[in-house]
Amino acid sequence: MKIVVYSESPVFLRMGAAVAQSFGGELIGISTSQDAKFFNKLYLIENTDEEGIVDLVVSLTPDVFITGNVRKDRAIAGRVAGRLKLPIITDVLSIKLDGNKAM
Repeated sequence: MKIVVYSESPVFLRMGAAVAQSFGGELIGISTSQDAKFFNKLYLIENTDEEGIVDLVVSLTPDVFITGNVRKDRAIAGRVAGRLKLPIITDVLSIKLDGNKAM
């Protein structure tokens, strides 16, 4: 399973990474900070241009995309979901996996 985590908020980035680590699989982070050391692979970006981030996430073809709860994160999540033709769930309090299926 390939999990991509992005947030412009360092707090949400760490929380998303913690959730993703519990799933197992390949953990990919997108961040403006080199301090994000909890990923198998980290894409460092210099600015948070929404279209560039959307293009990067789509090119990674994630099974799961986790973002924070700030306005820009939500906007990016919606655009990624539209481009990948996947559903989007916001304000998730918990998630359970059964194999590769989220429940």
